[in-house]
Amino acid sequence: MANNKRIEPAEQVEQIEQPETRVQEVQKSSTNSVKFRKEKLLTFKKYANRVDLLNVLLDGEKDYGFDEVDAIIANFLKGKVK
Repeated sequence: MANNKRIEPAEQVEQIEQPETRVQEVQKSSTNSVKFRKEKLLTFKKYANRVDLLNVLLDGEKDYGFDEVDAIIANFLKGKVK
């Protein structure tokens, strides 16, 4: 008979969890740093109902992250009418 090494269940879990944790960390860090130009942001479904607003508020030479764009929209909508 062949001498097969038996892997204990605890060892299997450690082998599986380590790569997943690493992938999750990379995904978290990469989503926070993704930035887009104004032209690209205007094509996203997320901002389809705000295209005119973003066209006025965003600078064409600057890159924006989703959090930044959402904050710009929120600040504009909180503004008072003169």
